[in-house]
Amino acid sequence: MRQKLAQLMAQFQIEMRMSYRFPVIEGLAALIFLTPISAAVAIWSAVSFRPDALEYFIFAEFGFSGKHLGTCMFGFTQWLSIIVAVLVSFTAAKSFEDGYIQTLLTYPVERVTVLLMKIICVVIIPAGLMTSTYLFAILFVIPQAPLFGHVSIMLLGVWISILLFATLSMLVAVITQKVSATAIFGLAFGFVTPLLLSNPVIPNIVRVALHPFDAAYIYLANLSPNMMLDTELTQLIDLQIGFGISLMISLVLLAITLWLFTRSEIGG
Repeated sequence: MRQKLAQLMAQFQIEMRMSYRFPVIEGLAALIFLTPISAAVAIWSAVSFRPDALEYFIFAEFGFSGKHLGTCMFGFTQWLSIIVAVLVSFTAAKSFEDGYIQTLLTYPVERVTVLLMKIICVVIIPAGLMTSTYLFAILFVIPQAPLFGHVSIMLLGVWISILLFATLSMLVAVITQKVSATAIFGLAFGFVTPLLLSNPVIPNIVRVALHPFDAAYIYLANLSPNMMLDTELTQLIDLQIGFGISLMISLVLLAITLWLFTRSEIGG
C-alpha cells in the first residue's frame, strides 16, 4: 500500500510538472477568483443598508438569499464544460499527439494510474480553485452568511459538473487522440446542450443530470419564503436524484475510458 501511494504521488508530481506549468493554474485561478468577487461587489452596490432595504437580502426562513448565492457562483461556471474540455485537450490529448504519453508508459506504473491521475488533476484543480474562491467570496465579501445546506448544494453541483465534463472529455481524448477534436467537442457540448435542455418537454431530472450546477443555481435562485413546502421538496428530490444519476454517468464514463485506454496500442 505504501509503495502504491508513493507511485501515485510520483505520478501526480510528474503530471503537475509537465501539464500544469505557468500559466495554466495561474490563469485558471485569476479567472475563477475574479468572477465571484465581481459578483459580490455588484451585490454590495445593489443593496442599501436602509431599514426598508434589509428585506432585499434577508429571508427569515432561508437566511441568505439563494439568488445572491447563485449570482456569486454563476458567472464562470457557465463555461465549465468548455474550460474542462480545453484543459483535457491540453493535458491529455496533447500527450497523445506529441508522443509524451508513450514516455509516461515506459515508467514502472500501470496504464490505469497514468490516465486516472490525469483525470484527477483535471477535476481537483478547477474544482478546488472554485471551492476556495467562492468560500472566500461568501465568507468575507457578501453580507449575511448563507445557509450551510445552500452552499453545499452549490459546491456539490460544481464538483459533479466538473467530474461529468472531465470524464466525458477524457473519453473523447482517448478515442480521438487529437487536441482539436477534444476542444471542438467541448465547444459543441457547452453551447448545444443548454439549448437542447431549454426545451420545456425535457424532464427536470434530465436537466439536473446533464448540468448539475445549472440545476443547483436554478433551485437556489427560485427559493423564497413564500414557496410552498411540497414544491420545495419536489425540486430538492429532483436535485438529489439528478445529482446521483450524473455521478453514476460519470463513473460509467470513467470505467469505459480506462478500459479503452488499457487496451489501446499506445506505446505497445
